[in-house]
Amino acid sequence: MGSFVSLKDKTYDSSTDKWVLSMTALSLCISAIAVIASVAASAAFVGKMGEMALSTMCTIFWCVVLGPIMNPDNLYATGGYFGLSTVLNANLYFSSWAAFIAAFWISGSLARDAKVLDVTDTTPKTAQWYLLLAASIVVLASSVKIYNASICDDFPDNSFCRRTKFAISIGVIGMVMALVGSIMSALGVMSPLIEVITSVTLFGLYCFGVGYITFGDGPGTAIGNLYFSTWAGFILSGAIFAASLKDMRGGAKSGDGDAAPAADEAKVDEEAPAAEADAPMKDEE
Repeated sequence: MGSFVSLKDKTYDSSTDKWVLSMTALSLCISAIAVIASVAASAAFVGKMGEMALSTMCTIFWCVVLGPIMNPDNLYATGGYFGLSTVLNANLYFSSWAAFIAAFWISGSLARDAKVLDVTDTTPKTAQWYLLLAASIVVLASSVKIYNASICDDFPDNSFCRRTKFAISIGVIGMVMALVGSIMSALGVMSPLIEVITSVTLFGLYCFGVGYITFGDGPGTAIGNLYFSTWAGFILSGAIFAASLKDMRGGAKSGDGDAAPAADEAKVDEEAPAAEADAPMKDEE
């Protein structure tokens, strides 16, 4: 809130200004109430319905207000021209994302403790699929906004527009594949081979995308949502690919290890009848 109030050349007369200011002020007040209640009445507040209600309210507030804050047309946290956005106020930019993530994290933790949402079986790789899905959605939304606000309708074949179209394609493909991957991983039906193929495909796309989107005439050269989300997609897809490849190799090794004991057991079973047949012959002698 302090970063928003300290913005230069802002009179806070527009409806968007008043909306963002009121939402951030309410979030600050709710957070302060929650902190005081956690200290003064921990037994009656922490993990109870009151804390869940306040955390849900903050989550809703930040879901609604994050878009206007990150909209470059409003010149709050980001700004630019032709849809290209760069960070104008680093404090407002990073603190807004931090508040948004913190609100979701607190709500998720409370839902888990209340048995409303069971995330105890969520593996790190499944969490990475969720994060890759979120990064791909941001890539798609940011690149679509840049394309619509630029001159690509009049000059669709220039380098900037071709790179923006590629960013849109990565966003769509990444969102669909990450959505399917996260669901299959959460349900435990993702086979190692399919996961390797899916993750290496996304990793290849984001490898090329990092160079094509964030360098040269790309739409993500400026520090902003598209820049960070593209690099996040590259890192997350690489991490998922490395983990899935390790799991597939580990499964193959465990399969080979299980085959050896099975062969030994079969050999023992074959030798047992022969030993039993020799026993009567020794008794006759």
